[in-house]
Amino acid sequence: DNHRIPEWLAYHYYALPLRHVVIAIDPASHQNPPQIPSRWHQLMNITIWQDKDYVPMNVVLTRQPKDPPDQKREKYTQRQGFLHYECSKYFKSLNKTWTTYHDIDEYLTISEDFF
Repeated sequence: DNHRIPEWLAYHYYALPLRHVVIAIDPASHQNPPQIPSRWHQLMNITIWQDKDYVPMNVVLTRQPKDPPDQKREKYTQRQGFLHYECSKYFKSLNKTWTTYHDIDEYLTISEDFF
């Protein structure tokens, strides 16, 4: 899903307006995210996190091909919980008053009735 990053940033920059984002790299991904165009670095603060940035050191969440489906899902859910917790702390330390969490294939929509 890395190819979606530029479009996702552009959409949320204008829809929210998004000005600070943390992108967490899935350790099971076979590719790194593409270089994020410099225009987005000029317009917003973009932080890239690896597992080591938000998963406690004593926790191993590496998914193995032979893991049963329930165990794969549990590891995914745990990783997501750690990410949300650390992101909340991170943004609070920056005095941000709200945050939202999305996967790259999820888009926040704004009702036209709001305007």
